[in-house]
Amino acid sequence: MKKLCITFGLGVVVGIAITMLCMVIMRKPVDETNLAKETIYSQDTKSHEVASNTEVKENPSTETKKVFSNYEVADPETQKIKSIHLKDENGEFTPYALELAREYLTKYNNGEWNGYSIVDSNSGIEIGISWGTIKLEDEETPICTEERSICNKAIESYMSGEWDGKEMITPNGHIIKLDEGGGYLLLDGYISVGQRNLDIPESAYELFRDVIPDYEYVPGQGTYAIIDKKLVKFLRGEQITLPGEELSWKGFQSYNDLISQKPDSSILYDLPTLIYNKIDGKLYLTSGDETCTLDNSENYVYVFDDCNISKMRYIGRVDFEHEYPGNVDMDTLIAKSK
Repeated sequence: MKKLCITFGLGVVVGIAITMLCMVIMRKPVDETNLAKETIYSQDTKSHEVASNTEVKENPSTETKKVFSNYEVADPETQKIKSIHLKDENGEFTPYALELAREYLTKYNNGEWNGYSIVDSNSGIEIGISWGTIKLEDEETPICTEERSICNKAIESYMSGEWDGKEMITPNGHIIKLDEGGGYLLLDGYISVGQRNLDIPESAYELFRDVIPDYEYVPGQGTYAIIDKKLVKFLRGEQITLPGEELSWKGFQSYNDLISQKPDSSILYDLPTLIYNKIDGKLYLTSGDETCTLDNSENYVYVFDDCNISKMRYIGRVDFEHEYPGNVDMDTLIAKSK
């Protein structure tokens, strides 16, 4: 009986041990499976997070790129200007452009616009006015004020030879003339089309720029300059060779001569200068030398008895007393100086 109990007890113990072992063996695959699942889930989660982060990082860049691209290509103001053609294939202003210019001319005439450059809010086109002419994107249109229209007709009349440039009253009461000395058009005493001499072509300025930087318009005759020591005439864009001789005068011979001897000079009449005198209607040449000072405006004076001949005669040395020589009675002044 004692042996049976021992055997039974031992069997119970062994049974319990076997049961526990089976439980351990059966549980291990389950744990590994769960572990694998957890690992896969963790990896998927990380992959999802990485993908999400990548997407978050890429999307703003992509959107920014799209927005920036749209800004560059499709800027509203740029589109407006590109979509509106100022000129056609022949280089002429389109009807829309002319109508826009007329609109702003009306505003200018009514005092609604001061003429300063402005960008039209509807078209995006820059509009301004210069010497009475409406400009679109800095290009002059044929749309202009009444005053500028008068000036344009006067210039055409002068350049065609129909008008000699002397003072004239227009049918609507304006006074026009070419300025004595400058040769640019004056309307009612004011410069209306810029300081542009109507006789001298642009190419001619290179001929006397560094010799005698001066020219003079004589009403009804043309514009005169000294080139290579000879009197030269310009008339309506043409250079005319005058009969006569090479000229010579006392004092400074040219701008370079003045600078070399008096580098700090600011004397008004030191340079050889052509002057039209309105008092007697004659053309003069004046020149100065190194003896002149700020308080001494004496000059050597020569006169052209005929401004269409390259020949002049010496009159004497005259003190203009800081007056413009073209506005004084030269004969009286010369008489006083002797």
